[in-house]
Amino acid sequence: MDIRSTLRSLFGEERALAAVGVLGLALAAGTAVVALLRGTVVPPGGDLTKPISFDAAVGIWVLSIAALLPYADFGRRGRSVWRAAFAAAMVYFYLGETWPAFRGHDPRFFADDFGMLDRRIATFFGVDAGVVILLFLILASRWFTRRARERAPELVVGARWAAPSTVVALAVGGWMIAMEGRVVGEGGSALWPHAIGFHALQAVPLVGWLAGRCGSGTGPVHVAGALWLSAVALALAQAAAGIPPLAPSAAGAGALASLAGWTGVAIYLAGRRPASEAPAPAAGIRPPG
Repeated sequence: MDIRSTLRSLFGEERALAAVGVLGLALAAGTAVVALLRGTVVPPGGDLTKPISFDAAVGIWVLSIAALLPYADFGRRGRSVWRAAFAAAMVYFYLGETWPAFRGHDPRFFADDFGMLDRRIATFFGVDAGVVILLFLILASRWFTRRARERAPELVVGARWAAPSTVVALAVGGWMIAMEGRVVGEGGSALWPHAIGFHALQAVPLVGWLAGRCGSGTGPVHVAGALWLSAVALALAQAAAGIPPLAPSAAGAGALASLAGWTGVAIYLAGRRPASEAPAPAAGIRPPG
């Protein structure tokens, strides 16, 4: 399958939403070019590395949503309304992160002497984050229906398992806004569970797709989903305890072991022959079951 066919199969039904995801990647790339030409610091307190990483991460997340939205149990009108609201919220996310950095401000934590427009953008960024959480909860609920599961059992089960990890990631994002940073205690990092949780929406549905491709059923997807969710929970426990991500700890070791387990499941499924390529049974021999 060539790249064009792959993109069409992933985003053919949600081209507009995929374009919003690509916009984030384009903003990240453009900001990176500016940073290379003039440096990352914009006085008095702007840091261009923040919108680079944020816009790229959100862009990838939106692309993941665009690929999975067709498998949610929405009606045509409901899906259209949800899409429009989510796209608008994401575009504001880009604005709320990128504009302040170029203006020389921290994207979310402004001093009192900053301009009215800057402070309003920062204020509504928090409101927008709440809207995004609500919209994601609505989307996730539409994966937990019988009709959704019937469309693509393995992939939808993967999306279901990814949903709680993503909710944790969104909640940790709110936690970082509330404490005005990512450092917890002596050296814990809230970014650690935040990042792992967000990547669930790519990692677990990927296992679902691999399982569907080789006809392995939903069993491996449940295992992979549980492992990824446990990694998020353990990383959150480590961060809440104020333990740095690379410091030796039982929670950190457990999180890494869970991620390694997910990797093992993904590699196993990737190595299996696609169901469409399975050899036909010999004459006179009935297939099992």
